[in-house]
Amino acid sequence: MSCYRIVPVSSCSAPEAPLRHAMERGSLEELARSIATMGLIQPLTVKTLPNGYEVIAGHRRLLACRMAGVPTVAVLIRDDTTEVEQAVMLVENLHRADLSPVEEARAIQGARTVLGRTITQIADGCSKSEAWVRSRLDLLTWPELALEALETGRSTVAALTPLMQVENPVERDRLLSCAIEAGATSAVTRSWAMQAQGLASDSPETMGSRSRALLPLGGVQVFMPCYSCREQREAFGLEVVRICRPCLEDLENAVKQAAPAVPGAAAV
Repeated sequence: MSCYRIVPVSSCSAPEAPLRHAMERGSLEELARSIATMGLIQPLTVKTLPNGYEVIAGHRRLLACRMAGVPTVAVLIRDDTTEVEQAVMLVENLHRADLSPVEEARAIQGARTVLGRTITQIADGCSKSEAWVRSRLDLLTWPELALEALETGRSTVAALTPLMQVENPVERDRLLSCAIEAGATSAVTRSWAMQAQGLASDSPETMGSRSRALLPLGGVQVFMPCYSCREQREAFGLEVVRICRPCLEDLENAVKQAAPAVPGAAAV
């Protein structure tokens, strides 16, 4: 059974297992200003606890209400089963425009593992196509550097997807790093993927119409600074090195110390 109430903000607690873990402070402050001026337009969805309420859907709105300093908040109380709570949270989060693709993927994964939902049920529940749901789940198989770029907004799914077809993992990660650093578009990364897979070396007569359309992009060059000498180098000529922060700091210090003794050397 559901009902609406006005309750103290202090009586509402955050979800025990929120689907969203990272929230951009700037957007929270903007929402808080809106709530302070116009009030909360969409009530929080909560369940009853012995000493208050737990938010099922509306964690971000709860934080913004606290920032705005409003004393009370409108809530929709739903004392349903845990399964329904998770479903409500999932659907609301997947309808948000400010979720990152990785957050969407993790929400969908939760619906499958926690709720036992099928692809079709999830697609129907959040008004998305089954292909979209599958494509989001595929993101969770991507390398960590790609997921981090999506979460921080440094790249897009469309830009990085072509590079996931590169079979050699070392070459794939090198191209991913180049694409993320350079802000490469999907058209450019498709060209890079073609080159890596050997398609760009085929003659136009043996390539499909889609591949022929991408052929002029094969000459796109991206330049990035070398981390040691700081000279601009062609991105495909740079090596990707995985190094921890302490070792990187040691390397930086060594370069700085060696700089005066090596003609032309530049500090990092």
